Amino acid sequence: SADTMIGLVGAENAITEFEGYQPITAESVVTASPDVILMMTRGLDSLGGVEGLLEQPGIAQTPAGENGRVVVMDDLYLLGFSDRTGTAVLDLTYLTYDELEPPMLTLLRADGRFNTLLDAIDAAGQTRLLMGDGPFTLFAPTDEAFEALPPGMLDGLMSSTISLQAVLSYHLVGDAVMSEDVVALDGETIQTIYPLGRLAVAVDEESVILNESVTITETDMVAGNGVIHVVDAVLVPERP
Repeated sequence: SADTMIGLVGAENAITEFEGYQPITAESVVTASPDVILMMTRGLDSLGGVEGLLEQPGIAQTPAGENGRVVVMDDLYLLGFSDRTGTAVLDLTYLTYDELEPPMLTLLRADGRFNTLLDAIDAAGQTRLLMGDGPFTLFAPTDEAFEALPPGMLDGLMSSTISLQAVLSYHLVGDAVMSEDVVALDGETIQTIYPLGRLAVAVDEESVILNESVTITETDMVAGNGVIHVVDAVLVPERP
């Protein structure tokens, strides 16, 4: 349960008078006075995101609401109780305590949209790299982006460590490049950690396009070892 996971990270559930999941009054929320609000991704989506959550009665009047301390984690990842539970506890710890800076992989795992990317990082042996100090910029394709690859391409990549490492390296820059820095590179290129790979940047009205076809859909997910920008397609380097 969520209460169990909260206890495992050394935190205290602010609301203990209810069992299970049920609505509570605004007065109860304010009285509980949580420092952090833990939300599952599906529940938060149903409210319209963090802004929608803060509009719920009583939430904005809590310390968590006043300070914007909302921790969001994928439902199945946090509550599924599988071989990933230990990692989920570690990630929740990173996200719960302000003094800790979560690495990129924590943000990816907690989000729930990057399972294929995480599997690819593991298969390519790049987990240790992305848990390291960095800083890095990661252009992160979602699961939907991987699903849009031509038939058989993903299976081919996952069966070839060298090819997979090349493709993933083409999504990584060896520095923290924030969105405003990317926009400033309009008409220029960014060198990735793939030695033969540069990304062409073009700004089209309010969109940033990489290599003429890949759109950055979400920016500046800041981690302790860099920054993540979400992209809507997989970047594939040209063959040398």
